[in-house]
Amino acid sequence: LKFWTGTDTTIVDVTITDTFGNYTLNGFGALGGISYQVVPRAAGWAFTPAGTNLILVDADRTGVDFTAAEATYQISGRVAVGTSASGLLDVRVNLAGRTLSGTLFNLNAYTDGAGNYQFNNIPAGDYNLTPQRTGWIFDPETRPLSIRENPFVNQDFGAYLLITLTYGPVGVPNPVDIGEE
Repeated sequence: LKFWTGTDTTIVDVTITDTFGNYTLNGFGALGGISYQVVPRAAGWAFTPAGTNLILVDADRTGVDFTAAEATYQISGRVAVGTSASGLLDVRVNLAGRTLSGTLFNLNAYTDGAGNYQFNNIPAGDYNLTPQRTGWIFDPETRPLSIRENPFVNQDFGAYLLITLTYGPVGVPNPVDIGEE
Protein backbone atom coordinates (compact mmCIF):
# COMPACT_ATOMS: atom_id res chain seq x y z
CA LEU A 1 0.00 0.00 0.00
CA LYS A 2 1.48 3.32 -1.01
CA PHE A 3 0.65 6.85 0.08
CA TRP A 4 1.53 9.91 -1.93
CA THR A 5 1.78 13.34 -0.39
CA GLY A 6 2.43 16.54 -2.18
CA THR A 7 1.52 20.08 -3.00
CA ASP A 8 -0.18 20.31 -6.37
CA THR A 9 1.55 17.53 -8.34
CA THR A 10 4.87 17.53 -6.45
CA ILE A 11 5.39 14.27 -4.57
CA VAL A 12 7.01 14.86 -1.19
CA ASP A 13 7.06 11.27 0.11
CA VAL A 14 5.97 7.76 -0.81
CA THR A 15 5.77 5.05 1.80
CA ILE A 16 4.46 1.50 2.28
CA THR A 17 2.38 0.35 5.22
CA ASP A 18 3.67 -2.22 7.68
CA THR A 19 1.87 -5.56 8.23
CA PHE A 20 -0.60 -3.83 10.58
CA GLY A 21 -1.47 -1.07 8.10
CA ASN A 22 0.49 1.68 9.89
CA TYR A 23 2.46 4.24 7.93
CA THR A 24 4.78 7.21 8.49
CA LEU A 25 5.41 10.00 6.02
CA ASN A 26 8.69 11.94 6.15
CA GLY A 27 10.37 14.78 4.32
CA PHE A 28 8.28 17.74 5.43
CA GLY A 29 11.05 19.52 7.38
CA ALA A 30 10.70 23.28 6.99
CA LEU A 31 7.63 22.94 4.80
CA GLY A 32 5.19 23.55 7.69
CA GLY A 33 2.05 25.57 7.02
CA ILE A 34 1.66 24.19 3.50
CA SER A 35 -1.36 22.15 2.49
CA TYR A 36 -0.65 18.53 1.60
CA GLN A 37 -2.79 15.79 0.15
CA VAL A 38 -2.44 12.22 1.38
CA VAL A 39 -3.82 9.70 -1.15
CA PRO A 40 -3.71 5.90 -0.66
CA ARG A 41 -3.25 3.68 -3.73
CA ALA A 42 -3.07 -0.09 -4.23
CA ALA A 43 -4.14 -2.10 -7.28
CA GLY A 44 -7.41 -3.92 -6.67
CA TRP A 45 -8.42 -1.89 -3.60
CA ALA A 46 -10.78 1.03 -2.98
CA PHE A 47 -10.20 3.46 -0.09
CA THR A 48 -12.45 5.54 2.13
CA PRO A 49 -11.82 8.41 2.12
CA ALA A 50 -10.17 8.52 -1.30
CA GLY A 51 -7.70 11.07 0.08
CA THR A 52 -7.40 13.80 2.68
CA ASN A 53 -5.93 17.31 2.83
CA LEU A 54 -3.62 18.28 5.70
CA ILE A 55 -2.04 21.54 6.81
CA LEU A 56 1.06 20.76 8.85
CA VAL A 57 2.34 23.35 11.28
CA ASP A 58 4.92 22.13 13.82
CA ALA A 59 3.39 19.01 15.41
CA ASP A 60 3.16 15.48 14.09
CA ARG A 61 -0.26 14.41 12.84
CA THR A 62 -1.81 11.11 13.85
CA GLY A 63 -5.17 9.56 13.10
CA VAL A 64 -5.02 10.14 9.36
CA ASP A 65 -6.63 6.79 8.66
CA PHE A 66 -8.15 5.08 5.63
CA THR A 67 -10.36 2.02 5.25
CA ALA A 68 -9.54 -0.40 2.43
CA ALA A 69 -11.97 -2.74 0.70
CA GLU A 70 -11.49 -4.92 -2.35
CA ALA A 71 -12.48 -2.92 -5.41
CA THR A 72 -15.04 -4.50 -7.73
CA TYR A 73 -15.25 -4.39 -11.48
CA GLN A 74 -17.52 -5.25 -14.40
CA ILE A 75 -16.86 -7.88 -17.06
CA SER A 76 -19.00 -7.95 -20.18
CA GLY A 77 -18.97 -9.23 -23.71
CA ARG A 78 -20.89 -10.92 -26.47
CA VAL A 79 -21.15 -14.38 -27.99
CA ALA A 80 -21.82 -14.17 -31.75
CA VAL A 81 -22.54 -16.96 -34.20
CA GLY A 82 -19.23 -17.30 -36.05
CA THR A 83 -18.16 -13.91 -37.35
CA SER A 84 -21.73 -12.79 -38.02
CA ALA A 85 -23.60 -10.06 -36.23
CA SER A 86 -26.11 -12.58 -34.81
CA GLY A 87 -25.85 -13.16 -31.07
CA LEU A 88 -26.35 -16.60 -29.51
CA LEU A 89 -28.98 -16.96 -26.76
CA ASP A 90 -28.55 -19.01 -23.56
CA VAL A 91 -24.79 -19.53 -23.60
CA ARG A 92 -23.52 -20.13 -20.07
CA VAL A 93 -20.42 -18.01 -19.50
CA ASN A 94 -18.44 -19.22 -16.49
CA LEU A 95 -16.08 -16.95 -14.54
CA ALA A 96 -13.78 -18.94 -12.25
CA GLY A 97 -10.56 -18.10 -10.44
CA ARG A 98 -9.17 -16.51 -7.30
CA THR A 99 -9.52 -12.99 -5.90
CA LEU A 100 -6.44 -11.00 -4.83
CA SER A 101 -7.25 -11.88 -1.23
CA GLY A 102 -7.11 -15.59 -2.17
CA THR A 103 -10.83 -16.40 -2.16
CA LEU A 104 -11.96 -18.96 -4.76
CA PHE A 105 -14.55 -17.47 -7.09
CA ASN A 106 -17.00 -19.21 -9.46
CA LEU A 107 -19.97 -17.48 -11.08
CA ASN A 108 -22.15 -18.01 -14.19
CA ALA A 109 -23.97 -15.58 -16.45
CA TYR A 110 -26.18 -16.38 -19.45
CA THR A 111 -26.33 -14.55 -22.76
CA ASP A 112 -29.47 -12.67 -23.72
CA GLY A 113 -31.16 -12.73 -27.15
CA ALA A 114 -28.46 -10.44 -28.59
CA GLY A 115 -25.68 -12.68 -27.22
CA ASN A 116 -24.65 -10.20 -24.51
CA TYR A 117 -23.56 -11.21 -21.00
CA GLN A 118 -22.37 -9.25 -17.99
CA PHE A 119 -20.84 -9.84 -14.56
CA ASN A 120 -21.04 -7.06 -11.95
CA ASN A 121 -19.19 -6.46 -8.67
CA ILE A 122 -16.30 -8.79 -9.48
CA PRO A 123 -13.33 -8.44 -7.08
CA ALA A 124 -9.84 -7.92 -8.49
CA GLY A 125 -8.12 -11.23 -9.17
CA ASP A 126 -7.07 -13.80 -11.75
CA TYR A 127 -9.86 -15.58 -13.60
CA ASN A 128 -10.76 -17.71 -16.61
CA LEU A 129 -13.82 -16.80 -18.65
CA THR A 130 -15.30 -19.82 -20.46
CA PRO A 131 -18.46 -20.02 -22.64
CA GLN A 132 -20.42 -23.31 -22.68
CA ARG A 133 -23.45 -24.57 -24.61
CA THR A 134 -24.17 -28.11 -25.75
CA GLY A 135 -23.65 -28.59 -29.49
CA TRP A 136 -21.42 -25.54 -29.90
CA ILE A 137 -17.67 -24.84 -29.83
CA PHE A 138 -16.19 -21.43 -29.05
CA ASP A 139 -13.30 -19.27 -30.16
CA PRO A 140 -11.43 -18.69 -28.02
CA GLU A 141 -12.26 -21.68 -25.80
CA THR A 142 -11.41 -19.63 -22.71
CA ARG A 143 -10.07 -16.16 -21.87
CA PRO A 144 -7.63 -15.63 -18.98
CA LEU A 145 -8.30 -12.30 -17.19
CA SER A 146 -6.06 -10.56 -14.70
CA ILE A 147 -8.31 -7.88 -13.22
CA ARG A 148 -6.59 -5.08 -11.33
CA GLU A 149 -8.39 -1.95 -12.51
CA ASN A 150 -10.96 -0.71 -15.00
CA PRO A 151 -13.89 -2.71 -16.35
CA PHE A 152 -13.22 -5.56 -18.78
CA VAL A 153 -15.57 -4.94 -21.70
CA ASN A 154 -15.66 -6.56 -25.15
CA GLN A 155 -14.68 -10.00 -23.86
CA ASP A 156 -16.24 -11.54 -26.96
CA PHE A 157 -16.43 -15.09 -28.28
CA GLY A 158 -17.32 -16.65 -31.63
CA ALA A 159 -19.69 -19.67 -31.51
CA TYR A 160 -19.66 -22.44 -34.09
CA LEU A 161 -22.26 -25.17 -34.41
CA LEU A 162 -20.79 -28.63 -33.87
CA ILE A 163 -22.09 -30.92 -36.62
CA THR A 164 -21.83 -34.68 -36.31
CA LEU A 165 -22.20 -36.83 -39.40
CA THR A 166 -23.12 -40.50 -39.26
CA TYR A 167 -22.17 -42.85 -42.07
CA GLY A 168 -21.73 -46.56 -42.55
CA PRO A 169 -24.18 -49.44 -42.46
CA VAL A 170 -27.63 -48.57 -41.20
CA GLY A 171 -27.84 -48.88 -37.43
CA VAL A 172 -24.04 -48.69 -36.91
CA PRO A 173 -23.15 -45.09 -35.99
CA ASN A 174 -19.72 -43.79 -36.89
CA PRO A 175 -19.54 -40.13 -35.77
CA VAL A 176 -17.15 -37.74 -37.50
CA ASP A 177 -16.73 -34.11 -36.45
CA ILE A 178 -16.45 -31.66 -39.33
CA GLY A 179 -12.93 -30.26 -39.43
CA GLU A 180 -11.41 -33.28 -37.69
CA GLU A 181 -9.25 -35.87 -39.43
